[in-house]
Amino acid sequence: MKCLLLQMFNGSDFSGHLKGAFESLGHDFAIEEVSLDNLSSREVMQPSCTVCCVGDEVMKSQASLYVLAESLEFKSSVFLIPRNAIELALLLGRMGCERVFPIPENTSDSDAWLFLATQVQQLIGAVSSREGTRKSMIFSDPKSKSMLALIERVAGVEVSTLLTGESGVGKEVVATILHKMSARARKPFIAVNCAAIPENLVESFLFGHCKGAFTGAVKDQPGVFEEADGGIVFLDEVGELPLHVQPKLLRLLQERRSARVGAHKEHSFDVRVLAATNQDLHELVKQKKFREDLFYRINAFHIRIPSLRERTEDIKNIALFCASSLLIGGCVAELTEEAIQKLISYGWPGNVRELENVICRAKVLAVAAVIEPQHIVFDSVSFIDESPDPESSSLQATSDVPQGSVSSLSASKEELEQQWILRAIEETSTREEAAAVLGISPRTLRHKLQKFKQFGSMVTEQRSEAIGGFGS
Repeated sequence: MKCLLLQMFNGSDFSGHLKGAFESLGHDFAIEEVSLDNLSSREVMQPSCTVCCVGDEVMKSQASLYVLAESLEFKSSVFLIPRNAIELALLLGRMGCERVFPIPENTSDSDAWLFLATQVQQLIGAVSSREGTRKSMIFSDPKSKSMLALIERVAGVEVSTLLTGESGVGKEVVATILHKMSARARKPFIAVNCAAIPENLVESFLFGHCKGAFTGAVKDQPGVFEEADGGIVFLDEVGELPLHVQPKLLRLLQERRSARVGAHKEHSFDVRVLAATNQDLHELVKQKKFREDLFYRINAFHIRIPSLRERTEDIKNIALFCASSLLIGGCVAELTEEAIQKLISYGWPGNVRELENVICRAKVLAVAAVIEPQHIVFDSVSFIDESPDPESSSLQATSDVPQGSVSSLSASKEELEQQWILRAIEETSTREEAAAVLGISPRTLRHKLQKFKQFGSMVTEQRSEAIGGFGS
């Protein structure tokens, strides 16, 4: 078992005390000490738990805690802080830390360290059981469960795998799950976005270079495959790889050997390659933009990830996960059942990435950290173009359709639109809030209010003053 000890405390070294306590419990823990600066670049992956020794000085730069949140699973961490650091304890609690303990006053007190080691032991057991249930919690749709079972089989076989699916379906998340299920789980996992690397630097980035190989190569630099030796490299947007680099990648996949840029000697690598794309690689092969032999090499096994609209039973759980995640929007919020139903009824052209953005936007608009239907705003939905669903919104028309003479459809639609906008104005305090509730931009709302003032047959004297303030 491995324990990661993160030192952020200007005080004593606690590694010896922890190691002695673990040995007393009958555990042979390997303790790796790292600092915040080298946390993201460390080679050892996925410790059993993390013990963070944090001092009061971290309160002077709270950003360091948010760096921690991006690098660690807070619910898989034990925090040791000074006894009088009340503000720090409250901050860690708001950020989702479940286990915060005071550093023993007497650092030589073996019983105190034994208690802390027991808490770490309990944490490891909780993390192990939670990891087993987390996938079933998020992937609840039958299609997702079928895909997860397939991933588990593929993870156990050393085969190059191609992940396909629409943009935003979570291809990197699936690749990470595959890595955790594989025999390489404790080895590096490096994700590379091929579309984000300048074309003239792709070869150097992937395979490394020697000093003097080109202008600016002032030292030897290992490539991604060299750094990931023993682990997995995930090539996202693999269809964007330049043609001149593809033969070298093909050789690495076939022979497990490659040379740095500017070198003659090849080195052997033990790397598994996962690739992903939302493009039609068959079509790229026909257009001579992607090598056919490389396509068949990376496509030894193909997994298609269903879009979010194909697995609607996952929407609720993913939304709840995003709402409770501190890394999305920097805060935690609750979702009402009405808001969840509104999310389920949407088509999600942007898939999981769009769902995360919608939840993040809802956290901004939510009052008292409770997300209601009116806080759910979709980029691709226009209030004017789409007929509102009265069951999925808290805004209702101020009156029923007038009885008596039947007016034209366009006139009725305009009257209903006025009623909804006027109701939004009454329930909010600024134009921006009203526009957000209605799902339109503040500029569009201003134009409509100006139109109402000019032609407003329904604008009463009591409401004209409010409209004047909003429309200016």
